[in-house]
Amino acid sequence: MKINESNWLWWLVLGSLLIHFANIGGFSIYALDEAKNATAAIEMWKQAEWVLPTFNGEPRYAKPPLHYYAFALAYSWFGVNSFAARFFPALVGFCLIWVVYGFTRYHTNKRLAFWVAFVLSCSPHWAIQFHMAVPDPFLLFFLTFALFCFYSFVKNDTKSHLLILTAYASLGLAVLSKGPVAIVLVAGIMGLYLLIGHKNPLRQIAALLYVPGVVLFFGIVLPWYILVGVQSEGQWISEFFLKHNLSRFSAPMEGHGGGPWLTWTYVFVGMLPFSPLLVFRLRKLRSLLEPKNDLLLFSACAAVAIVLFFSVSVPKLPNSP
Repeated sequence: MKINESNWLWWLVLGSLLIHFANIGGFSIYALDEAKNATAAIEMWKQAEWVLPTFNGEPRYAKPPLHYYAFALAYSWFGVNSFAARFFPALVGFCLIWVVYGFTRYHTNKRLAFWVAFVLSCSPHWAIQFHMAVPDPFLLFFLTFALFCFYSFVKNDTKSHLLILTAYASLGLAVLSKGPVAIVLVAGIMGLYLLIGHKNPLRQIAALLYVPGVVLFFGIVLPWYILVGVQSEGQWISEFFLKHNLSRFSAPMEGHGGGPWLTWTYVFVGMLPFSPLLVFRLRKLRSLLEPKNDLLLFSACAAVAIVLFFSVSVPKLPNSP
């Protein structure tokens, strides 16, 4: 009997929808990070304060504002409750599954795209991540979308201006989600991929540094950072960049410490039951350099760069990208 692949795809859409939205309002905001982010968004919404985030009436320096805006919008629709706080994280997780599906299908085939979406939907780490009222879901969505656009731009012989502009716009929104970590990860992933997979990486890097795209990026990022710097007389900028980025990278904060092995454990456990299959793929590392495996090489560079970055970083959190 012939299997109707379209039917399987619709079942996956339905399953993915249930996985992301199931019971997001059925349990209270329990995690400390969730509570701080959800409460800061309530304060901003009630006070109509869209520049300086606050928590218990005091400036909150830990995160940029994009997720606060999303939570505030959800509060205006659904009221102040756990469902509203988690609505947009669940929504961007569901959308990201299908962004990954579309990207994979465009560069390979629909069968492989289906299985990639299936594996992500079944991964416990994915489900947990997009059930939490924290900024990471927004970072993951816009960071991934930016990477896909940058990769597609490199692979596109015509060098679409719209594609590179979309990449920089998405990168700008990623920086408004969680800060400069987005720039570091995109630069590291694309740099590693181009150095390994291209004979003339400098030419490709120069093409990626598209001036109108860079201008668009700063046009998205700078207005809020300038406003919050002025309103806080520079304190928010110094606290965020020096304490919550540089210091946080090199020293544990709020008990979030651990050895490099912890990141690898999070990845392995979080991607069960499919993570053991990676062991079989490691036997064929050389095949990544074959032209037919270019997308696989890009994916491997992304995985290695992200895992190594968070392995070197002193704080260890299960919900780090």
